[in-house]
Amino acid sequence: MPRFLLLGAGFSRNWGGWLASEVADDLLWRLRAQPQLCEILVDRGFEDAFHEIQTRFRANNGALNDLLALQAAIEQTFRAMNLAFVERPALNFSNDAAFSVIDFLARFDAIFTLNQDLLLEMHYLGVELANRRQWNGIQWPGVRALPGAAHAGTPLGRREMLDQRRTTVQEAPTIENGLQPIIKLHGSSNWYEGEGANRPPMMVIGGEKRRAIEANPLLSFYGEYFRDRLREQNALLTTIGYGFADERVNDAICDAHDTGNNFGLFVVNPSRRKVLDKRDPRAQIQDHPGRLMGVRYVGGSSRPLSATFAGDLLEHAKLLRFFEG
Repeated sequence: MPRFLLLGAGFSRNWGGWLASEVADDLLWRLRAQPQLCEILVDRGFEDAFHEIQTRFRANNGALNDLLALQAAIEQTFRAMNLAFVERPALNFSNDAAFSVIDFLARFDAIFTLNQDLLLEMHYLGVELANRRQWNGIQWPGVRALPGAAHAGTPLGRREMLDQRRTTVQEAPTIENGLQPIIKLHGSSNWYEGEGANRPPMMVIGGEKRRAIEANPLLSFYGEYFRDRLREQNALLTTIGYGFADERVNDAICDAHDTGNNFGLFVVNPSRRKVLDKRDPRAQIQDHPGRLMGVRYVGGSSRPLSATFAGDLLEHAKLLRFFEG
């Protein structure tokens, strides 16, 4: 029975990462000398603001300076978040091996993430994963490996990683047997296409994610791989910290349910199953809750991982039952 994991911003939040609203607040300070940009950020949030500025640029190159300023600020914000992850001693919240976060992650047949930070790169290391469960290590399909840092797994090694750009391949990548695949569906803050020094990171941000992904061979491959794996017979998906706001991802989940292959969904989110209901609670006339509410729901957890894996026997046992049978 294949089991997969999908991570959203709420996952990184357990180690101090920012949610989208917090990213917007950080950008506002960095862009404080540009009041027009700040006004858009306040009104729209950072992803919609990026989409609006990008749309203006495509329609009229006069918005180039705004686009470059926003891109630079976003890079600085992600660098600040990644620097905070540098100082984390580990992913684990407990010294008790029974509550190992790494052991939990290693149980999945593939890890998919929408996050563009470097938390996993810094703390979920192949050397630690080797010989755990069925894996000999991890793989980042389609991304050329970083030069080996002399101090991998240390704060110094993690700082070196911040300044190393990873180049993506243009062709469909190979998924290697024996290595756990980690798929960053929206790219990453340290991925770049080509070797140019001034290229922006390969990060899908804003309101046109579907078009941006379809235009990129690697990210398009990732999306199809995600969709295909979920359609496997008896596939189960755990989501952690995902708010179900991405149309493309939601379609893949709903399509997996519609295949009739006994797909199941386990949600780790403060709202549990309610996060699947996309009706506007302010509307006087309530619409249909949407396709997601029809997906087979096999359980959930509303508690943060930082509490569950710090020694919460009851909730931790609930998460591990996902792998039974």
